[in-house]
Amino acid sequence: MVLQVTLHQLRFGRDHGIADCFRNEFDLTQKLLIAPDFTEGATALLVDRRPPIWSPSSLAGLSEDIMRERFYATKAPLQMTLLNTVNFIAYPNQRGQASGAEGNLRGNM
Repeated sequence: MVLQVTLHQLRFGRDHGIADCFRNEFDLTQKLLIAPDFTEGATALLVDRRPPIWSPSSLAGLSEDIMRERFYATKAPLQMTLLNTVNFIAYPNQRGQASGAEGNLRGNM
């Protein structure tokens, strides 16, 4: 399940700014920490010292609809408030991108 959520997050980040990604990651982290697979993985590794038993046992057993319902249908209880409203959508270290802030901002400063 975490692999599908990670792929979804990578695709989300491709089209959104850094502030949107931080908010989305914070929301998702809260949901993942209470998911059964997190408890199973931590218990198996740290307590029982055994291989984890995931549910479902393969990616084929998890549909896109179930993933969206569990992790994206509702907001988590806590919301992140950023101190700065700048939402970078391009980064200076990418090839072909502007090197100054004026080429990298979207939204209000």
